[in-house]
Amino acid sequence: MQVNIVCSLFILDSEQNENIRKNANPYLKVLLNKNGMLPSLEFNGGEIEKLIRNYIKDLIHSNIFYLKQVYTKNYEKSIDIIYVALTNIENIKKLHIDYELKKVEISEDFITLDKNKYNYKEDLQEQGYELDIKDRKVKRTIQNLLISYYYVKKNLDDTDIIFNFMKQYFTLEEVRLAYELIKNKNVDKSNFRKRIIKYCEKSNINTNSKNGFRPSQMYKLK
Repeated sequence: MQVNIVCSLFILDSEQNENIRKNANPYLKVLLNKNGMLPSLEFNGGEIEKLIRNYIKDLIHSNIFYLKQVYTKNYEKSIDIIYVALTNIENIKKLHIDYELKKVEISEDFITLDKNKYNYKEDLQEQGYELDIKDRKVKRTIQNLLISYYYVKKNLDDTDIIFNFMKQYFTLEEVRLAYELIKNKNVDKSNFRKRIIKYCEKSNINTNSKNGFRPSQMYKLK
């Protein structure tokens, strides 16, 4: 049986908010090849994490990303060892010619990938997600994306995983907006700040002050 190492690389990007006082609106992208498939390697022996880490590094020309094995999924004729990777758009220097970034949105019951919307529901018996998709390759991509995404979502509250989406220096507001994006819900600003500040330390730089607005304090991960 063929064994594949598959990686869902989620990238935090943003677009400028019309209100200059506010942070840019964040959104997620995912790395796919020209056939719409996730980065994948056939495993024939060796150190699995080193193999996929070096492969992703070659695809984005950067080694600044979080990487974690999250699941092993059995399919009809093969097995996928699923990894999730996280980074910020600023860490990606150059993409491999055969790969591109596609916007992805995930809610409680549907996922939109490259403008294609797919409904899903959790399949507790199969420990996966039910998808009404005839194309097996597309279905497999969406399945692996959902497994990876929910691993990140599940670990947001008890770990510092959210900071892997941040640039080297960030505001607490940027962290909150990224958290709300992944969780798909709003949080109380004050309570959120108290909870995450333990992971942060102040930097000696501030955001640029534009149009007379007070600059924001920048932080970095401890």
